[in-house]
Amino acid sequence: MATVVPQQYLNFFSVSAQVSAALIGLLFVSVSITTENIFGERASLRARLVALSAFTALVNTFFLSLGSILPNPDIGVIAITLGALALGDTAANALLILRSPDRLRLVTRVYRSLPVLFGAGLYAYELVLGILLQANPGDIGALSSLTTVIIAEYAFGLSRAWQLLGGPAGSGIISRLRALVRRDAAGASGLRGHASSTNDTEGPQ
Repeated sequence: MATVVPQQYLNFFSVSAQVSAALIGLLFVSVSITTENIFGERASLRARLVALSAFTALVNTFFLSLGSILPNPDIGVIAITLGALALGDTAANALLILRSPDRLRLVTRVYRSLPVLFGAGLYAYELVLGILLQANPGDIGALSSLTTVIIAEYAFGLSRAWQLLGGPAGSGIISRLRALVRRDAAGASGLRGHASSTNDTEGPQ
C-alpha cells in the first residue's frame, strides 16, 4: 500500500538520495586506491569489517531515500526489505569476527563487535518502522522516526569510513580502548607470522 509522503519529507528524501550517492562514490574511490589493504589476501579483518559496514550503511540510506521519492512509494515494503538485507550483511560481519583465526582477547572481540551490534540495532529499528508503515501508511510518527534512522545511519557510515581512512580518533575512554585493541591485534598478527615462519623453517625433514 502506497505511503502518503508530505512534501517536506519528499525534499528530505530527495536530498538524502543525492548525498548518499555522492558518499558511495567517494567510498568506492578510497577503497579502489587501497584495495589490497582492505580486500587483499593480507588485508586485516578490521579493515574489511569497517569497509563493509560503511558500504552497507550508505547503500541502505541511498536506496531507502531513492525508493521514498518514487511516485506512490510503498515505504513500508522498502524499509522492511532493506532493513532485512542490512541485518543479513551485519550478521555475516559478526560471523567474520567470531570465526577470526587471530588469537584475540575477549575485550578485542567485544570491541570489534560493538559497531556491528550498533548497526544491527539501527537496521532492526528500520525494519520495525517498515512494519508499522506497512500496517498504517499514514503514520507520520513512524515516517519521522525513519528519517531519524537515516541520519543515524549517515553518522554510522561516515564514522566507519573515517576509521577506514585512518583518521585520528581523539582522546577519551574509547580511544584508549581502541589503542589496546590495536596492540592486541598486532600481537596476534605477530604470533601468527612467527608460527608461519617457524613452520616454513622446520618444513618436511
